Formats: sequence, C-alpha cells, structure tokens
Amino acid sequence: NNTLNWSTGAVPTTLDAVFINGTFTNEPLISSSTNALVQSVTVASGNTLTIDETSSLSVSGDFANSGTVTLNSTADDFSSLIVEGTASGDIIYNRFVNVYDDTLGGGWDFVGSPTAMTIEDFITANGANIQVLGDDYAFAQYDNATGQYTRYATDTDTGSFTPAQGYAMAMSPEDLPPPPSGGTAGTTVAFTGAMETTSQSINIVNNHANGAGGRRWNLASNPFPSYISGNAAAGVTNFIDANSTVIDNERLAVYGWNGSDYDIYNELSGGFSMAPGQAFWVAALSTSDAALDFTADMRTTTGTGDFVTGPQILTYHVELKLYNGESQQAATKLYFRDGLSLGLDPGYDAGAYNQLTKLSTRLLQGSQETAFARNAMGMDAMQNTRVPLEIRQNAGQTFRVSIADMDLPEDIYVYLEDTLNGTLTSLKDADFELVAQSNLSGVDRFFIVFKDNSVLSSGDTLGINALNVYKANTDSFVTIAGITPELGQLNATIFNILGMTVREKALNPATATQTISTDGLASGLYILQLRSGNQVFIKKVIVK
Repeated sequence: NNTLNWSTGAVPTTLDAVFINGTFTNEPLISSSTNALVQSVTVASGNTLTIDETSSLSVSGDFANSGTVTLNSTADDFSSLIVEGTASGDIIYNRFVNVYDDTLGGGWDFVGSPTAMTIEDFITANGANIQVLGDDYAFAQYDNATGQYTRYATDTDTGSFTPAQGYAMAMSPEDLPPPPSGGTAGTTVAFTGAMETTSQSINIVNNHANGAGGRRWNLASNPFPSYISGNAAAGVTNFIDANSTVIDNERLAVYGWNGSDYDIYNELSGGFSMAPGQAFWVAALSTSDAALDFTADMRTTTGTGDFVTGPQILTYHVELKLYNGESQQAATKLYFRDGLSLGLDPGYDAGAYNQLTKLSTRLLQGSQETAFARNAMGMDAMQNTRVPLEIRQNAGQTFRVSIADMDLPEDIYVYLEDTLNGTLTSLKDADFELVAQSNLSGVDRFFIVFKDNSVLSSGDTLGINALNVYKANTDSFVTIAGITPELGQLNATIFNILGMTVREKALNPATATQTISTDGLASGLYILQLRSGNQVFIKKVIVK
C-alpha cells in the first residue's frame, strides 16, 4: 500500500503487471486486510512476496514465481491467492492446524493440501511439529468403506496428497506457546508446491448402503489456496449447487466439526465459504463412485475461519444414566476412539470411584472384577459389541436406564439386553424400565449392545461371538456370560497348547451365565472353544 515502494510511484491496480525483481528496502507484503488486484505477477529468484492471514491477492492473468511466495493463516484468518491465468513455480501455504490434546476428546483438525505435495516432503518439512502416537503420526486418511482411519507411520511416507481429499491431523503441544485468551491452540504446517488454478474433483460413494460397515460420509477438502463459495448466498457458482446431484438430498449440506458438534451449512446459513485447505464432511448419494466437483469459478477471497476449534471427531461416546423416579442415581460412559482396545487402556478407561455404584460397565477383555465409569474401546467396537452392564438395585425398586448424552454415527444403535427376560430395548427409541424382582448386582444379566440398526432388532440373536468369556486371576474356572436359548446347544472345550482336550462341558442354553472348571490344570496358556452348530468361538485362557 506504500507508494514509495513502487517504481511508478503508485500502488499496482488491476491493469498493472507486477515485477518483483531486484534488491529492495522492503520486500512486498500484502497485509492489514488488503485485497490486492493486479493483471499479472512475476517474482524473480531471490525475491519474496508474502500475504498475511487477513489479506488476499487476485491475479486476472498469469502468475510466475522463481522466488518465494508465502501465504499465512491463523485459527481464525486465512490468506487467499486466486490466479485466473496460468501459474508456474511453487507457493508455500502455512496452514493452521489444531494442537493435540492428550485426553479422550483429544484435539484434532481436518485439513487438505492447498498445493501439490508428496507425503515425504510434507513429513520432512513438518514432522517435528506433528504429534507422534506410538509408531504413527497424528496424521491419517479416512476410509468410508470401513469407517476407519489409517494413520501414517513414522517410518513410512510414500505417496502424495490427493487434491480435494480431507485428512485428520494434530500438532504436538510440546514447546508451543499458549493461545491468546479465548483462542485455539495450534500452529501452522507448510504445504509447499504448485497451486491449483483449474477445476478439481474427487470421487465420493455411499458405502453405508453398500453394507459391510461402510459409511455414507466422505471427508473432502477445499483444494485451492483461496476460499470457495459454499452456497447461493455466497456466490452464483457455489459448492452446494454444483454438487446437488451427488450429495444425498436429505443431507445436502456441508458438515463442519466445531469442536463439540457438527455445524450444518446449507442454503439457510446465509452466505458461507470454506477456507483454503479446509476439510469437511458430505453424505454421498450413490453406491458407486460419483465426482464431487470444486470448480475454479467457486473461488473467492471472502470468508471467515475454519470449522475446527476443539476435540477430534475420531471420538464417539454415549452416556447412560440410571434413575429411581426422577432422581438420578448413577451414570456411566462408553467411548469409541481409533487405536483403543477391548481390554484396559490406561489413561482412557477409568474405574468408578465408588465400586458399588448403581450403574457401571466391565471391560470386554481381562478381569471382570473392576466396575468402570469410563469404558473406552476402538472404533470397530461400535459394529458388534456386547458390553457387560452392572445394575445394582434392591428388590421391589422401580428403575429406568436412559441415554443422557450421545455422539454416535446415525446408523449405530444402542440396545440394553436383559438376558433373563429375553428383551432388547433400543435406547435411542425408549428408556429401559423395570421393577427389580430380587436384589440386582453382577454382570451376567444386563448388556449394552452396539450394532448397526439394519442388522439387529428385538428378538434377533447376536451370535456366539457376542458371548462374554473371561477368567479372573483368582478364579479356578472360566465364566461364559450372555448365553441365550437362541444359540441352541452350546459345547465348551478347553485345549492345552499341544491341542489335547483337557476339559469338556455341555452348557445349558436356558442359563445365561455358566462356568467350566480349570481346577487342577497346570499353569500356562489354554484355548477355550465354544461350539454351537456351525458357529465356533475361540478364546485364549491363562491359568496361574
């Protein structure tokens, strides 16, 4: 904006060809909410051009860079560069990414690359700032065929960013300064490469309708180093209108994660735009690949910050509460997060402070002796999992169990199974209510079942794999819980590591919980086999 910086004594306009070539007191910086408009730009070797997070540059002709062109961003502001002609040379987009929060909610961001770049170059430039989780970076692709995330390993960095694809990412909190009051913790990562100036597309598909645990949700991203118009109020050519035939018409919107919930952006949202490199979710209509389009005409310099301000979308949860009348008596929470197990995950699972609490769960693997107030499992546990639930109530007491808080995929249902009465209650649809006919305790009667609603309904059998099989260290027997008459005749066999049969027992299908003795067996590893018709279930058992 300073006329003294320019050879003509005037600030460039839309009619000017700008050459940045020479030795200057001030290398050019576009700042202070400036929207610069020029005819063309040439940056020579050894020179720089910087666009701060509040500003933009629009070039009606060509853009050629042999020097260094840098675009900056913060959690709330993003610079833009639009080139209508051809673009040559690389740009650097310093894209803000949220900081990892080492709690169950953990802070993640969803981003895409606004430049062409290999994964190897990206890791070389930014790996020191990305959170490391075991042998992996907090940097992952999403596969909606399985509903799972695949993280990049710290020793593997092949491939390149796919234009318009979204990725999950979180930065290391180490050595990062605290954010300003009310701000978002995080830092920038450098995306370096050629910018996209022509229309881009990526295939999306409804894999939920295809079955096998798939999802309709696809993680896409703005592939340009500029904002794009989201709806008709933001631009004549816009994302929603351009993709109305490939997005599910009941979900024709952009779903942006705000840190605690989804914000839905559609035609009712006023004019909205998506930030450079911002990832978001769309629901595909077709069960076969269809192109989700990002046209060059959608590009704009107008917009606000990204969607993400807090915890990651990789965590789902449900909270259950037990009531006597209108009085809450107890609560328990179940979580699903990538990378967790069915056994004990220290720092994630948490035993109840009061082990005699009136509502608790047990881990699916390991000791059944501890009542858990927080039970954390992997993402795949939402598909076919039966979690032991302990309800403690006195005889004659009327109680109900209901969902108090929930963030689960829409196609995952939560059932409370009562094996004694043979009922399955969908807690998404109604509370579970009962009058205790005797004193209630223990974990062999009630279960919380997570399942795809299209697979499970009241009266269906869960199959042999849903049985809860465990052996506490102090027990001289293995416990098999959750047996139902629908399983038919059930036979239990224990083998030693040489494959020899050491115990056999026919179980009564009318008794929900039964045991098979390990008394007298030498210490070591054994295999328990359960067989019901053509169904077989295998479980390792350690005798101490």
